[in-house]
Amino acid sequence: MQVFIDSNFWIALCSPNDTLHKKSRAIARRLKHERADLVTSSDVIAETVTVLSMRAGRKIAIAAGELLVANPMLEIVHIEEELYLRAWDIFRATSKKDVGFVDCSILAVLQTMMIPTLVTFDCDLAHFAVKQHVETVTT
Repeated sequence: MQVFIDSNFWIALCSPNDTLHKKSRAIARRLKHERADLVTSSDVIAETVTVLSMRAGRKIAIAAGELLVANPMLEIVHIEEELYLRAWDIFRATSKKDVGFVDCSILAVLQTMMIPTLVTFDCDLAHFAVKQHVETVTT
């Protein structure tokens, strides 16, 4: 089963002081137990390391980024022209101000690759994904 992982999961997993750290660890154990095929995107990694750099420092952000990029169990989808344009179409079509462009790029990947499951702690993205018939894991 393919599962797309959002940045807020990676951020919580890499941040012991994050309020969602324990929840992210429990989800990570479950995904490992289920042998899920993990997928994320270049945009999500960029967002993850940027937020970690601001919250936890550059050293932690670089270490996290290197772990993600080097992880052989993680497929990284690069947001290139086709996915970017699809994300732009999704962004233009939504009126919700709390759905950002990276969220739309995630939805573009989910649709294009037909990934059935999204792990996110972002309620707005989760709600939007459910409307696209994507199962969300938040607990």
